[in-house]
Amino acid sequence: MVIRINRRETPEGVVVELHGWLGPQVLDEFVSLCDSVGDGLRLDLSQLAGTDEAGLAVLQSRIAAGARVEGASPYIRLLLDSAPVLPSEAKK
Repeated sequence: MVIRINRRETPEGVVVELHGWLGPQVLDEFVSLCDSVGDGLRLDLSQLAGTDEAGLAVLQSRIAAGARVEGASPYIRLLLDSAPVLPSEAKK
């Protein structure tokens, strides 16, 4: 599945928009773009269809670092709010 990543300047800061499926083929590009924004990053996830575990971990780390999420669907919100499963917990 294809993803498009847009960067948009607004008076409130920089918005990074994700359209499609966030997977391993674009994670380096996404991380570099987020790093270039610095503080005040806003993630528009209104068009994000889904993500794999690696993409979810990157999104969760950006949110933990202070990125604001906009427009996430209930499904994406559920993924983001889920706690990562640690290998030792997965065996229980």
